[in-house]
Amino acid sequence: MVEKGSSQRGNPRSTLGFAMDDPILDEELNLTNQLGQSVKFWEKRRITYNVLVGVCGFIILIIYWKYTRWYDVVFASIYAIIMNLAYMTGFYLETLDLHFLNSRFSIHKRRPTLFILGTILACIFTLLAGLIAFEITT
Repeated sequence: MVEKGSSQRGNPRSTLGFAMDDPILDEELNLTNQLGQSVKFWEKRRITYNVLVGVCGFIILIIYWKYTRWYDVVFASIYAIIMNLAYMTGFYLETLDLHFLNSRFSIHKRRPTLFILGTILACIFTLLAGLIAFEITT
């Protein structure tokens, strides 16, 4: 409760009963802010990743169109879901670094590099997996 004559803004204690300059609370707020920034970064780029990896998969389907069977499209859809799960690796690495390693590796500073490398690797893997799969079955 706020005493008469004091304002909420000038009072060092909140209505919850703990000091507003509590270091534990500050650390939790900072962690929450950093995780929020991480989610924002990764989710903002998910569509770009999906389009690039999808184009690579589509190229394989076009190259091997005459050998494509209906279940190849089903496998491609399952593959797309798996690659979307793999995309979350960047966020998970950042979260592990932030929460358990106290930002020892500063992964948050390497987000753009991780995004670019991960996307390139996913595209290469998609092309190679498609080539191998169709070459084995044809």
